[in-house]
Amino acid sequence: MEKQTLDSLKAARESLLLGMRLSKQGSYARRAPNPDSLSFFANARERLEEVLAELPDQREALMMMSQVAECLLDYNTALSYLMRAFDAGEPKSKKSLKRLARLCEGIHEWPDLGLTPEMLRELGHHLDAAGVTTDHTTLRLTRGWLMANHVENPESVIAALERRGAFSDFQVLANVCHG
Repeated sequence: MEKQTLDSLKAARESLLLGMRLSKQGSYARRAPNPDSLSFFANARERLEEVLAELPDQREALMMMSQVAECLLDYNTALSYLMRAFDAGEPKSKKSLKRLARLCEGIHEWPDLGLTPEMLRELGHHLDAAGVTTDHTTLRLTRGWLMANHVENPESVIAALERRGAFSDFQVLANVCHG
């Protein structure tokens, strides 16, 4: 592999890792990434697209593109890149198969919630600004935010939040918004 490609992969990996650190996401129950991380994900994606334009079956670049898309909650794209990496010879290790299962779950998680990642972040900011603590034992503030933001079918959103263990404003903030 030529030096320019290796340099691009190294720079993309560094940018991806920094973005992941700044995103404040866990591997499971991902939430919208912290805005501070977005430029690093964009940089990684740009460098990886350059590599893939020349070497469309470059496994490492495909795997990193999958990670970038996953961090941005674009599970369909993440799954597509992961499958391309498998087709290009990426070993189907226990770790990569777990990731495959997580991506498949993620594809269904967000539509079920009824809120985009950005809306969920805004709800979290609203609850933070309202000073939500463990003393908040109802969903009054969450319901109010859903109504004020004209969320379609707020009761289905409430039901989805409850399926995630959020039966109060505090639980919405701690368990769903901040994960």
